[in-house]
Amino acid sequence: IAAGERYEITEGSVVVIRKGGKPLPFLAGARGLGPRLAAGAAAAAGGLLLAPTLPYHFVPAARITRAHLGGELADFDRGLLSIGGPQVRFAQSVAAVTPHSPGCDAAPGAPDYGILAHPAIGHVLHYVARRATPADPFGPYIGRENFESVMRAMVSSSEAEVAALGAALATPYLLTAEDGGERSSAVAQRLHREDGGATGDQPHLGRFRLVTEGPAGGVPIAWFFEPTRRRTVPYKLFEIVPGALLEVPAAPGEAVVAELAVETPLPRRFAFRARGVAGDDGIARLRLPYATGATGPTRTAGAYRVAGRGSVHVSEGAVRRGETLVLTAPQPR
Repeated sequence: IAAGERYEITEGSVVVIRKGGKPLPFLAGARGLGPRLAAGAAAAAGGLLLAPTLPYHFVPAARITRAHLGGELADFDRGLLSIGGPQVRFAQSVAAVTPHSPGCDAAPGAPDYGILAHPAIGHVLHYVARRATPADPFGPYIGRENFESVMRAMVSSSEAEVAALGAALATPYLLTAEDGGERSSAVAQRLHREDGGATGDQPHLGRFRLVTEGPAGGVPIAWFFEPTRRRTVPYKLFEIVPGALLEVPAAPGEAVVAELAVETPLPRRFAFRARGVAGDDGIARLRLPYATGATGPTRTAGAYRVAGRGSVHVSEGAVRRGETLVLTAPQPR
């Protein structure tokens, strides 16, 4: 509503928009509506407001209902077709792949660590995963400083800032979600949609590695608004690590690329792509978050393949301690 306009309740509970103290001409007649006509006008207005939601929510929901009645979903976890169900299932996965933390259940003591996640997902992590979070749906009312730090981490485009916030909040894990919207440079969205690999002019994210993702077949939290994204992975859990620093001799300005094959529990396969550009000292530096030969929920097959320079193995200890590795000559593939 522009300056000088306002809403006013008039006879028959009909809302009339006024400008400059006078009813707009096309609404002036609404003042004389009786209760029945006023109710009909309200119903018509409500229908117009509801109409845009039909193709985005109710039509897809009707298709799911029809499939269920036809027996097509007999062996499917129908809880995954809601917004809350996939959150519960993923929280169960989080509990299975992260260390137990005292203070989050009947055990005494304060939590050893927390999970950095959007506040909207906080309660399900508390009550299903039994894991602490710095903020939850109560928002700033139970701790404004933590809430603001979490929200800053969710939208930050700086890998260093998100990692620093994770350390300050004692959260070695970052949970991401498909929340719809256009592609952005935010670290959380790049991790969720691109797995943190180098794409286009965006460098890779070398301090985050995928731990688990899912649930398979679950709808993302953005489904109500963007049902076309229903086929995406709803949630992912990343671990924040120092990452091993690989140094590769190269001509100043030359780009060096290393790739590692990764397989998730869904299962889903992707190639994590790290890229570095040699500086004036003739060294390209690539921070690598995955150890080679990992056998956890997310597995890594083989070694990093460094384009034109062979391959290199990276130990779990090197990743966790942030060790520097030097690739001085082509190594056997």
